[in-house]
Amino acid sequence: MRVWEYTTAAWDWLYLLRNRSRLSPSAMAAHQTLASLVDRQVRVRPNATMIVTAEREMGWAEFAALSNKIANILMKSGVQKGDAVALNMQNGILYLACVVGITRIGAVGALINTNLSGSQLVHCVTEVNANISLVDGHGLSALRGCGKAYMEASQSPCVIAFGCADDQAEEERKWLHNGDRLLDTISANAPDSTSPVLPGDRALYIFTSGTTGLPKPAIITHQKFVLGAAAHAIYSFRARPSDRIYNCLPLYHGTGLMVGVAACFYSGASMFIRPKFSASALIQEANKYKCTALVYVGEICRYLLNTPEAAGDRKCSLNRAAGNGLRSDIWKKFKQRFGLKRIGEFYGASEANGGFLNVLNKDETIGVSGAVVRLVEYSMEEASIARNAAGYAKEVKPGDVGLLLFRISEKDQFDGYTNPHQSDTKVERDVFENGDRWFNSGDLLKQVDVGPAFNLIHYQFVDRLGDTFRWKSENVSTSEVAEALSGFQAVAMAVVYGVPVPGADGKAGMVALALRPDVGALDWPAFGAFVRDRLPRYARPLFVRLVPEFETTGTHKLVKTRLIEEAFDIRRIADPVLCWSQEAGCYVPLNSKRFDDIVAGRAGY
Repeated sequence: MRVWEYTTAAWDWLYLLRNRSRLSPSAMAAHQTLASLVDRQVRVRPNATMIVTAEREMGWAEFAALSNKIANILMKSGVQKGDAVALNMQNGILYLACVVGITRIGAVGALINTNLSGSQLVHCVTEVNANISLVDGHGLSALRGCGKAYMEASQSPCVIAFGCADDQAEEERKWLHNGDRLLDTISANAPDSTSPVLPGDRALYIFTSGTTGLPKPAIITHQKFVLGAAAHAIYSFRARPSDRIYNCLPLYHGTGLMVGVAACFYSGASMFIRPKFSASALIQEANKYKCTALVYVGEICRYLLNTPEAAGDRKCSLNRAAGNGLRSDIWKKFKQRFGLKRIGEFYGASEANGGFLNVLNKDETIGVSGAVVRLVEYSMEEASIARNAAGYAKEVKPGDVGLLLFRISEKDQFDGYTNPHQSDTKVERDVFENGDRWFNSGDLLKQVDVGPAFNLIHYQFVDRLGDTFRWKSENVSTSEVAEALSGFQAVAMAVVYGVPVPGADGKAGMVALALRPDVGALDWPAFGAFVRDRLPRYARPLFVRLVPEFETTGTHKLVKTRLIEEAFDIRRIADPVLCWSQEAGCYVPLNSKRFDDIVAGRAGY
């Protein structure tokens, strides 16, 4: 086994050394932009298939011509370099053509979450001062739903709608334009822009999910996009022009666009684009369209594992996967069930100035980072970095959990958000010496031993700070508890969170469980025994809520907000709720009497 590990690591190390120069900014990112990546593929393979959907295929040259048309439409509409253009469309070929067309002329694509409506939608459009929006029927309906709020928030608003019936009302005729007619009449030649687009220019605004507040636009420069494209093409996917990447993630999100699509732009691989994720359709479609790689977020992998096993799962056409959020409790199960030879897990955030890549194909790790990183002690009580008597942060020992910091320097610049104040909240100063600056990731990581790795330090994601609570003077990691509970056979997914209990310090653990489709009812005695066996007393959830399904964001992130707000209040919850009985030593239904005792502080917790 050790010989195999060393041989595998050696091959990966040689690959790493061979491709190292391709990732250097001087060799590639200093001269490339988002659109120039596409144009490079047009020169090499103009007629090769670039993108496939359930409806049609398109080659590189045809796609570039379509993006030129979008660029020319925008220029004709008065868009100039640096202007923000809101893009509110469902996944598809036209969406990507708009992304490339916007950036061709130096404008910045503001990628709107298609699930937003009302005040949140207006906030996103106005936060980046986007006076022009490119929409499809779904996006136009969302804008119309904002009423006068959108009109009043924009200066001379302009909306170009594609694939929509020409049925605008009289008051809309001044600002609503038929994009299909414009495409039919506009030139497909490269736009005649007088302002050169440089690698350091802004290319995109990608918004945070907004689950804990209004979405914030993170700045993505051309250089950041190109560097990410190269990294994921070379190291995450090992992508070649003969590959096809299956992408069902929303393209307004970093993983779908800056991992799945960007890797294709860089490598010349083709892509299959799907409007939305479907667990039941994924493997079947991957085989049908001859996809060799999958771009994922962790929740998708868990959903796939919860589907009934099929004889052909292990023989599906997919052999590689790259993405983020694949947790250790399902890593090997996912890899083995679908016969994957490589998992390119990464860690990053749209606004971060660094990241991690699993370049050596090790299991259960986010890999290594090219940035300067530190893991430091964090005080849960003070909700801040723990500092010594001199006022400086203390690094954790190898193997211990610590808060991840990325050093901000001339080499690793922090572009942040469009709002300087919001950017400033992510920066820690005077951390190890006076005058230094570090990006606070808000995430807890630890170093891990992955076997032969040529002295490259590997890391594992542990938790987000907001997902850790304190109970009985102990810190409880919601992700670790959720992983443990997900090991119970009947459980499809577990979401763990802390809830306040009257008369007790800290927060008690509560878990919401979704059961597997083939499970009729949960065996509560067996589940209670499982909890006692797997978790220390302080980490055992005191409350259990059964839910039919979980609420998620458009990027498949679990939304805990409502669960946390409702806690164990059975007056507000229709779902079954159970609590841990100290006397019985098991979970029992939370009835009115028990609820009143807990609220009155008589439960002994």
